[in-house]
Amino acid sequence: MAVWLICRDSGMLIDLPTASGFYAVAMVAGALSALPAGLGGTEAVLTGLLVAQGASAGAALSITVLVRLLTLWLAVVIGLLSLIYSAAIAREISFR
Repeated sequence: MAVWLICRDSGMLIDLPTASGFYAVAMVAGALSALPAGLGGTEAVLTGLLVAQGASAGAALSITVLVRLLTLWLAVVIGLLSLIYSAAIAREISFR
């Protein structure tokens, strides 16, 4: 759904099933790359699919970066903040 919402807000007309399919294919390609979080592979495939759908290369790359920021890195930041809170403030975790 993130791909569809970002595409819609960027002015690229794409339907929800197509956007969801693009994201699923890109995630599988990223998993097959055997890199952590599919870094590189996911972005390349999603950008390529968006360009094939009619987006300019710049728009497709912008959409891909926003999608990855919101679907992967936002969760990483929230997890890191939770870890810091648990370790430093609540003292529920000890690193020793």
